[in-house]
Formats: sequence, C-alpha cells, structure tokens
Amino acid sequence: MSQINLHIKLSLIQLFLLVLNLFILSSAMPFLSWFMESAFGWLGILATTPLLHPLFHYVLCYYLLWNYRL
Repeated sequence: MSQINLHIKLSLIQLFLLVLNLFILSSAMPFLSWFMESAFGWLGILATTPLLHPLFHYVLCYYLLWNYRL
C-alpha cells in the first residue's frame, strides 16, 4: 500500500473520531443519555479528546504492526 493511501485512511479515521467526539458531548437531543447544554459542548470535546486520542494511536499502531510488520 502506498504512503498516500495510508495517509488517506489514517486521516479518515482521525476525522471520524473528531465527528464522534463532537456528536457525543455536544448533542442537543435531550432524550439521549449524554445530553449536555450547548454551552458545555466545547467542554465535552476537551473532556473526551484525551480518551479518543489514544484510541486513534492504538488503531494506528495495530494497523502498522499487522500490515507492515514494523
């Protein structure tokens, strides 16, 4: 796999995690269990980024180890 394809895949994973982060803790739907007021939405992003960022790096390391045998 070329470097460009690898870069695209990893960028898409990072974008997906960012959107997931935005959805989970800045949702304005009161029927969801993770509902927060919109004023605290950005605080939610700050709270979950340290949790989702290591997940991205775990996926990255797992992908590189199994596909490139680093």
